[in-house]
Amino acid sequence: METIREVAHLLRKIDYLVSIDLSDAFLHIPVHPNSRKFLRFKWKSQVYQYTTTPFGLASVLYLFTKICQPILEWARTQGIRVSAYLDDWILAAESKKLALQHTNMLVQQLQQLGWVVNTKKSVLSPTRKLEHLGFCLDTTTMTASLPAKKIRDLRRSIKQIISKPHSQTPRLIHSLPITFLLQISQVQTW
Repeated sequence: METIREVAHLLRKIDYLVSIDLSDAFLHIPVHPNSRKFLRFKWKSQVYQYTTTPFGLASVLYLFTKICQPILEWARTQGIRVSAYLDDWILAAESKKLALQHTNMLVQQLQQLGWVVNTKKSVLSPTRKLEHLGFCLDTTTMTASLPAKKIRDLRRSIKQIISKPHSQTPRLIHSLPITFLLQISQVQTW
């Protein structure tokens, strides 16, 4: 899996960015008929079994990453600068025209392979500012920052914990990425 660090190495000053989100990505991977019996569940006295990989199964993350690797390799041989974190893909290009051309090539290839692009979650119009993997990326200033909503939510949670430290749930406390926040400032440049 490629992370925000790999994305930072992919980007160049004033690049145009595009985000591609794959719909129900894990549900595109079929499970061998002999293995389906291990993916059963019972609901309202009815037994169901998955015929495709379910979201939440730990091994599916590794499998999905491996399945996407040849697509990424193909794209890179075509000169497309692309990075993928599971079903969230980012594409970078030096011009708007090239970004559109590469986006069309990649989307067409994904669709030919049977993948469905979620056009509502994707940003298919090239831009220099894009939210990806929870960060606002800006190729004009070459910065990565936390979105304003995320900062507000973090501040609200921290204030809540400070005001009543003994009455907080472990879930709230563990939801704060404290070690991550201690390592970076609000805005990172690369």
